[in-house]
Formats: sequence, structure tokens, C-alpha cells
Amino acid sequence: QGVELWPDGKAYAVVLNHDIDTTWGLDNERGIAAFRAAEEAHGLRSAWMAVADLHEAGRRSFHDLLEAGHEIGCHGAAHDHVTAYLPVGEIRQRLAAAGPFVEEFACTGYRSPSYHRSPNLYAALDRFLAYDMSTHDSFENANSPLPSFEGCTSCFPFHMTGTGVLQIPTTVTEDFVLELAGQ
Repeated sequence: QGVELWPDGKAYAVVLNHDIDTTWGLDNERGIAAFRAAEEAHGLRSAWMAVADLHEAGRRSFHDLLEAGHEIGCHGAAHDHVTAYLPVGEIRQRLAAAGPFVEEFACTGYRSPSYHRSPNLYAALDRFLAYDMSTHDSFENANSPLPSFEGCTSCFPFHMTGTGVLQIPTTVTEDFVLELAGQ
């Protein structure tokens, strides 16, 4: 008998999750409403990682999702590509700006915009939220002119060294990669 990987003796776990970067996802019939209906029809619930800047615009949608058993996570204070590369103190200031969003929607998870991450980001996330989904298990950067591979090489959650942040790797190809490939 080995180490139990999943709670309650479960054999596996699946985490469905979506990013809400703009008001398009809130208002468009192919946004939240379509994904939510498809998942709920099969008894599934997701983690919806939303940008805190959408706090007011998304309030009704986010509370509806929570009431239906979904989770709202923080996808940054704003959808920019610099937060992860700032000094720890500045990242903490940005996270603090997202505080009202995190509190109102009981956020426990985080995903950095565009999966940008750094040791400074993980240091700043420590003791702010319980988990992070800003890393892939494996990934080829389709935007790079040179072969660019990255990832943690595991589909299993793990604690980031030196922090209490639980990493939950993303294991599915990103939609933008499929779009670039013409799929």
C-alpha cells in the first residue's frame, strides 16, 4: 500500500477551470453561460479564475456561479504580463488591491495572467491564497521563434519549495495554442 494521493480514498481527481479575462466572457452567450450549462448538465463544477478588475461587472455572474457550487479564483488584480516579474513587495501590493475581490468571492486559488510566474510571485502568494494554477505539466511555447519547452513534469499537485503554496498543474492544451494551429 503506497501513499494516498487523493482524499477519501479516491483514485483520481479532475479540476475543471476557466479564465475570465474580459467582460466578453461575462456577456457573450459563448462565454460563462455556455460552459456552465454544459458542465452542470453533467453534474460538474469548475473553478473560474477571474481578473479582479472585473469585480463590479461580474458581481452577479460570480455570485450565481458560487451559489451553483462553482469556485471563483483570482486571476490577478489586472490582466497584465508584468506582475510576476516585479519585486515581492510590489506583487503583494497588487495582490492587496485584489483583496476586496478575493474576500467577497471567497477566493482560495490563483492563476497568473498568461501563466507568467517567478520565484517572487510564489513568495508573494505565500500566505495570501491556498493554491496556484500558474504552471503547466508540460508545454511548448507556440509563440516562441525557437523551441521552447517548460513545465513542472508532473500532473500531480505539489507544494512549491520554500512556500506553503500548493501548485495544481494545468494538463490540457491551452485554447490559444489550438487557435494558432488553426484548430
